[in-house]
Amino acid sequence: ENGELIGINSMKISIPNVEGMGFAIPSNEVEKIAEQLEEHGEVIRPYMGVYMQDVRQYPQMTLVNELNLPEDVYSGVIVSQVEPGSPADQAGLAGYDVIVALDGEPVESLMELRQYLYYEKSVGDTMEVEFYRNGELMTVEMTLE
Repeated sequence: ENGELIGINSMKISIPNVEGMGFAIPSNEVEKIAEQLEEHGEVIRPYMGVYMQDVRQYPQMTLVNELNLPEDVYSGVIVSQVEPGSPADQAGLAGYDVIVALDGEPVESLMELRQYLYYEKSVGDTMEVEFYRNGELMTVEMTLE
């Protein structure tokens, strides 16, 4: 009725058994994205330099036996690979580390981690990363590129 923008479509699923399903960028993010597109010709996202997987993809016994996670840790993000020279590499993250919090905020999934990076952080920001390595909770500071 008021002609207010609530979002911009970014993707639509178009398969025979699915009708009317789409995804949109929320209006509060549209302005930031438009500014970046105008200024740089692309959307600039903060970069950690890791390949990751959700902890929830694995059975609890695998997490306990192979990653040495405490039994009460059943969410987070497993670092499967760290790119050499990346912010994660410079901060000391390694393969099989399990990220559980960013700046003190719990991270339960890869989607939550990406949302935090994309909506709360910018290139050049520092971020505190809490993770488990061989059953020990550790914290490092990382500067995003």
